[in-house]
Amino acid sequence: MGGMQAGRFDAPCSKSDAPRLQTLTDHWEELKTLKATPTVKVDGTSTTLSMDERGHVHVYSRNWELDPMSANMRLAKRFQLDKMLWPGMAAQFELCGPGIQSNRLRLPAQRPFVFAVWKDHRKIDRDQWPTGMPNLAVPQLDEHEWALTGSVDDMIAKVDGLRGNVTKDRLDEGIVWHLHEDQRLSEGLANELGSNRCFKIINNKYLTKNGL
Repeated sequence: MGGMQAGRFDAPCSKSDAPRLQTLTDHWEELKTLKATPTVKVDGTSTTLSMDERGHVHVYSRNWELDPMSANMRLAKRFQLDKMLWPGMAAQFELCGPGIQSNRLRLPAQRPFVFAVWKDHRKIDRDQWPTGMPNLAVPQLDEHEWALTGSVDDMIAKVDGLRGNVTKDRLDEGIVWHLHEDQRLSEGLANELGSNRCFKIINNKYLTKNGL
């Protein structure tokens, strides 16, 4: 996927990034007190789609704005993501399927998996997303089953071997926890997470199987 660069990344959101839990061990006790939505991490090409205040839609790779005729934009429009946006809004998603990242999930066709939505540089909770966008979202996992408990090592071990949440019997790449927006974070944790307010655990069996 991709296309010609058209400019710098200036969408109304942060660049997609989720630190690994292993880098947040000093904040583990605080994290366990916070509400978070666990979602499956999907292996694809990170893309951002945004609408400016004039109603024009822009598409970005992880670091650059892309040409409006890029493959990323064409696929976003095929799923009508551009029609779901409001001015000042951005949707971030992984493009997955044949021809992308070896299509490790063995998807039959290319599709987007939305993992974050922003309004005016503020990441909003999933229940605030525009109509239709949750239907294209990364799978959400049970908040009770995947509550942050025990030790960091316990959580890493629990994610190890995760499978079947996107494609039956296929290993999943991992889990991303998105902190609910109406919570105060300590200065240290807020600095670590930035405005993305999320972190991940990668499935070790997925890494091993795919030689990553």
